[in-house]
Amino acid sequence: MKGVLYASTVILMMASCCSCEDDSQGGGALSEKPALEGTLAWHTISDDGSDASHLYVSDIRSGESICLSETWTIRNPRYPKFSPDGTRLLFMAKYRGSWEVFSYDLTDGKQPECLTASLDGEDAWPSYVPNGKTILFEHKGQIWTLSEEGKAEPVTYDMSTLHNSPVKDVSSERYVFSTGSDDKSYIGLYDASSGVSKILYDSKGPDVHLCADPSGRIFFTSKSSDSYRKQIFQGNFDGVKLRSLPFNSSDEDYDDAFVVNGDWLVVSSNRNGTVGGYDLWLANVSDGTVYALPVNTTDNEGGAAYTQYTHQIAMPEDGGYKPSEPGQDNITSDKNRPELKGKMVYHHYTSYDAMDSKMYIYDFEENSQKCISEGWKNVKHPMNGHFSPNGDFVTFMGIGDGGTWDVFVYYFGEKQPVNLTLEGDYRDEDPKVSYDGNRIVFKRNDRISEINLEDRSLKVLSSISGSGHHSMPYYTIDGKKAVCGCGSEGEDYIGLWDFATSTMKVLYDRKGVVEYYPITLDAESFYYSAHVSQTNRHDQLYKGFFDGSPSQKLKFNNTNADYSDACPVSAGWLILCSTRSDSKGGYDLYIAHETSGAIYPLSDYNSSINTSLNELGADYYGK
Repeated sequence: MKGVLYASTVILMMASCCSCEDDSQGGGALSEKPALEGTLAWHTISDDGSDASHLYVSDIRSGESICLSETWTIRNPRYPKFSPDGTRLLFMAKYRGSWEVFSYDLTDGKQPECLTASLDGEDAWPSYVPNGKTILFEHKGQIWTLSEEGKAEPVTYDMSTLHNSPVKDVSSERYVFSTGSDDKSYIGLYDASSGVSKILYDSKGPDVHLCADPSGRIFFTSKSSDSYRKQIFQGNFDGVKLRSLPFNSSDEDYDDAFVVNGDWLVVSSNRNGTVGGYDLWLANVSDGTVYALPVNTTDNEGGAAYTQYTHQIAMPEDGGYKPSEPGQDNITSDKNRPELKGKMVYHHYTSYDAMDSKMYIYDFEENSQKCISEGWKNVKHPMNGHFSPNGDFVTFMGIGDGGTWDVFVYYFGEKQPVNLTLEGDYRDEDPKVSYDGNRIVFKRNDRISEINLEDRSLKVLSSISGSGHHSMPYYTIDGKKAVCGCGSEGEDYIGLWDFATSTMKVLYDRKGVVEYYPITLDAESFYYSAHVSQTNRHDQLYKGFFDGSPSQKLKFNNTNADYSDACPVSAGWLILCSTRSDSKGGYDLYIAHETSGAIYPLSDYNSSINTSLNELGADYYGK
C-alpha cells in the first residue's frame, strides 16, 4: 500500500506560540519568522530508556509528517541529510551489529540502501560534500569518501586520532571534524592538500555535532568550561571569531544545529515551552530569536536537516498496517491479520494463586481447540508451555505430587505428562527446550539449571549471592548461551549466561525498572518485558539485541495496560498477552506486528480463545 504526501509550493507554517518577545532571547530588534519553502527531516529518540529512534519528514506548509522508518528492517536511524536535489536522505543506522551509512529514496517508498556494505562496519555521520556528488562519512574513526560509482576511499590515515562527524569546506580541500574523547574533545582541521592536521577550536569541553554552510561558517555543540549545558558555537574554517550564539542559556541545552538559510538554524533544545524532553526550534544567530517548530511530540526530536526542494514523497511500503498512536488502541481491519498454519499452547486461570490453571492447544489451520490438561493426575496448575523443535512434546511448569513447582514434559498422544524434577524440595520453573531438542533450561531456586533429555541428568549452573536471582532463561539459537531475567538487591536486569565460561553479561539495566521474561527471536535479537518507569509498573514489550545495542519499544504498547509474554510467530508478528481495554478478562491473547503497531485479539481467529479468565504464556509451533 502506498500513500503520498504532496508538497508543492511549501511555506513554513510555524505552530502557534508565544509572541516574539516572550519566546526569544537576545537583545535588539527581533527577527520575524522566515517564510521558507522546502522539506524538513529529523529523528526522534524515545524517552522511555530504550533509546529507540525513527526518521521523519514533514511537508512544512501543511505540517503533515511521515514516519519513514516505521517498517524498515534496520534499527535506530539518525542524523538525516538531504541530497542536493532533495530526493534522497543519507543517514546512519544500526545494521549487522554496528553503525552503517544508508541512502533512502523519498520518491519510491522502498527499503533503504546500505552504502557501506562492502566495509566492515563502524560507519557514521554521512553528508554530501559541497559538489553534491561525493558522500563524506566516518569509517572507524577516519574520514572517508564515497563516489557516485560507489567507490569508498580514505581521506585520513592517522589511526591515533578520531575524526568524528566530518564536514568539508566549499572552496578548499579542508575538513573539520570532532576528535578527542567523550569527556574532552575539540574541533580539528585536516588540510588534504598539505596533509597537515591541527586543533581548530578547543572550548575546554566536549565539542561535537558539526555542520557547515557554503559561506564557510561552522557550527558545533559544546559544553564550555563555565557551563554544564550544551551550547551552540559558531566559527569558520580559518579558526577565528569563535562565538557563543545569543540564544544559549546557562540552564538549557541547545544541540544538533543545522543551517536553514542566512542567520537561521534548526536546533534541538529542552528550553522552556517544549512538548517533550527535546524539541526542534528555529533560532536566529544574530539576535537570539527562537520559534518552536510544529513537528514536536512527547519524544525527543533532534538531528534536523532541511532542503528547499519539495517533491511527491511516497509513504513507506508497509503492507497496509496503521501505526498506533501513543495511549490509544489500534485494532485494525481483519484483512491485514496474518494467516497462521501452526499450533499454539497456552494456559488460563482465575488468578495465579487460585491453582486452577488449565493448558490448551489451539490449531490455527483446523480452527480447533483442546484442553490437553483435562485428565492429568500428577500435576496441578500447569502453565507456561513451550514446544519442542519438532512439535512432539511441550515442556511446562506445574505443581507436582511433592507439592512444589516442577518441570514436566508432555508427549502428544500419551495420557500423562512426565515429571522431570520430582526428587527434592526445589522450586523449578519456566522451562524452555533447546533448538536442537536435547536440553531443557529452567530456573531452580533462582539459579539457572539444565536437564539433558537423553539421560535425564540435571545440573545447577549459575550461582549468585544474597537474595539475587537468575530466572526465566531462554536459549540462544546456537544453544551456547541463555538470555535471562536477573536481579540482585532490588535491581532487575536482562543478562546473557554463557554456558562455556559460566559467566553472566548484563545486556539491559534501567535503574529502578524491572526487566524480565526474555524470549529469543533470532540470532541477533530477543523480546523482553519491562515496566514503563519506576512509578508506572505496567509491563511493556521491547526488542533487545545480544550485542547490547539500544533496545526498541514495540509500537503496539500502551502505557495504560500490561503487555508481556511475547512469542515470535513470523515476519515481525508475535503473540502476546495484555490487559488492554478491549480484553474479555484480565489478560487476553493478541497477535501484533512489532513495527507497524497493528494488533488483533486472538478471539478474531476463534471466539473461544479469550474468556473472562486470564489467558497467558502462549508458545507457537510452526515458525
